Amino acid sequence: MFLGLSLPCISEFRHGFSESAVQKTIAEGRRISAELACEKPTCVEIGDCCSHLKLPFAIEIDKAYPRDFMQVGRVRVLLKRGDGSLYNPAIPSRKHALALFLFII
Repeated sequence: MFLGLSLPCISEFRHGFSESAVQKTIAEGRRISAELACEKPTCVEIGDCCSHLKLPFAIEIDKAYPRDFMQVGRVRVLLKRGDGSLYNPAIPSRKHALALFLFII
C-alpha cells in the first residue's frame, strides 16, 4: 500500500522485464510470426543483412526503447528513394524485408 493506493505486483504486469517480445502475438504487435522469427537478432546482424541486400541503413547506438531500456540500438533502413522508387526492386515492403533478414540471419 503506497499513499492509500493498492499497486499490483510486478509479476501481474502483462509486459514485464521477464517477458520478451518473442511471446507476443501478431494481434499484440508482433511483426513476424514466431515460426519464422529468430530469437534475439542484434543490430549488427540486421546491418549485415542490409549490406547483403544492398539497402542503405544506419545503426543508431544511442537509441533505446522505454519498455526495454537495457536493449540499446536501432537500425534504420531505407527501402525507397526520395522519388518513390525502390532501392532493391526485389523488396517491395518492410514485411518482406524482415522476412529476408530472418532468412539471412
